[in-house]
Amino acid sequence: MRETLEAFYERGAEVQKHFLEMAEDPMRYNRELLLRLLQDNKDTEFGKKYDFSTIDSIEEYQRRVPLSCYADYEDTIRRMTEDGETNIITSYPVTIYAKSSGTTGNPKRIPSTLASAKVSGDYLCSLKFKMVADAQGKDWFDGKCFFAIEKTFSTLPCGALYGPISGTMTKAFGDDCDDYFTSPKEVIEFDGKSDLTYLTTRFAIAESDVTEIVCTFATRMLDTFQYMRKNSELLIHDIETGTIDDSIRILPETKEALLNKIKPMPERAEELRKIFSNEDNTDLAKRLWPRLTYLQTIGTAGFTSYMEKLKKYIGDTKIFYIGLMASEGMFTYPLSLDSMESIPNPDFMFYEFLPVDSNDLADVKTIDQLEVGKVYETITTNLNGFYRYRMGDAVKVTGMYKNTPILEFLYRLNHNVSILGEKTGEDMLNDAIKATALKLDLDIVDYSAFDDKEAENPRYGFYIEIAANPRNISKDDIETTLDNELSRCNPSYKKYRDTELLSKLVLSYLQPETYLLLQDMLLYNGYSTAQIKPPHILDNEKKLKFLEALREN
Repeated sequence: MRETLEAFYERGAEVQKHFLEMAEDPMRYNRELLLRLLQDNKDTEFGKKYDFSTIDSIEEYQRRVPLSCYADYEDTIRRMTEDGETNIITSYPVTIYAKSSGTTGNPKRIPSTLASAKVSGDYLCSLKFKMVADAQGKDWFDGKCFFAIEKTFSTLPCGALYGPISGTMTKAFGDDCDDYFTSPKEVIEFDGKSDLTYLTTRFAIAESDVTEIVCTFATRMLDTFQYMRKNSELLIHDIETGTIDDSIRILPETKEALLNKIKPMPERAEELRKIFSNEDNTDLAKRLWPRLTYLQTIGTAGFTSYMEKLKKYIGDTKIFYIGLMASEGMFTYPLSLDSMESIPNPDFMFYEFLPVDSNDLADVKTIDQLEVGKVYETITTNLNGFYRYRMGDAVKVTGMYKNTPILEFLYRLNHNVSILGEKTGEDMLNDAIKATALKLDLDIVDYSAFDDKEAENPRYGFYIEIAANPRNISKDDIETTLDNELSRCNPSYKKYRDTELLSKLVLSYLQPETYLLLQDMLLYNGYSTAQIKPPHILDNEKKLKFLEALREN
């Protein structure tokens, strides 16, 4: 196993040198990538339609090829996935169709190619290991990885796999998987019906020599720590006796395979009893795994409040914030450990940006034309066959690294609460909730906002789960504070509140562990942990009804 990680490290040195070179002149490398993509795909159906073979400049590319969205590719992807057609939008072999999270609709099928996988491996394995080892040394190479992501794939009619792109990360380790990860392959290759939270947690805490944690979203890891705290007696008993409790939801064949691999661990069980007898969660991860070196997760702005809570459990453990990732590809890459600052990667996609305050599609900017402080919609041409593709994300330029803009994800475009056109985005909702919790000393587990269509007067509705309310603040005080904070965050909301076109928001308390139950329900219904994001904006009737059923009376 150490040989594999050493190889990643050596490759990471080459990738890092190139990455830093690109930061000096990102436009040069981004132009080269675009022209190479056009040349490689000139004989595809799409390439012939727009005559890629004669495009020799960015300007000509922008003149010929229109902006696109997923709907423009749906028929093509149907032909690829259902009929097995190739060479339509990409000449590169498609290895898997990534299942998007379906934030604003049904999950999509995003082609992921070998060319894309190679770049991902270079950065998310090789360069990451180089960055961590340079900062922390190589001692952690001999430890285990708590991989809190599962591979839940189905097979499409064309024969290709369909599932979360993050689940393919284990492929880089080949036959070393069982030596590297805490979970056996029966857990990583999730059957979709067993209790994944129990299984991943049980095998992770049974290991004392965990040196790294990999998860997609901070919410998943926070839920895991809360789960192990609440269910410590059950977990410790099963570790001590080498069993899986009969109360655990698990397929018989999965249970049989796992029981053949586990054995009683009384010494580790005794260590765990001592650890969990201390009810203080501070540094719990380091007490469980003294050699823990780093945690990898997505670090976009929407997860800031969860990271603050998670840090209590992980203490001073270094964090590798992945940057802005999507099923379509790796949009940005981090500059260093413990930093949420990340920059575009000219190796992965050709970048274009449209100012969010502009309705003129001709006002598209390239990476060298961005201004610090401005907010832009992201448009990409990538290694997976999408051209001038509107990703639907809004990013802000917060500064510069060398000659490359530092980008911060703000929110999903057209994904907001809006009754009269005020467009309250998730970034504003997060800010208002965080400020409310701070002012009133509330421990807010999570929240969901929606357009309260049933109200006599237009207003926002909120479902909120509170873990602690030390000062017994009233519901009316929380509503008033949250309403004021929303007015601060969104001047348009304030305008409609001041004129009483919008009524004061209404708050509903949720029963304890509602959001954990929602996550379990989604997992049981075929979602992956890599797809489950906090449902902060309810545009899904099923989730709305689910939360309403768990509202406290």
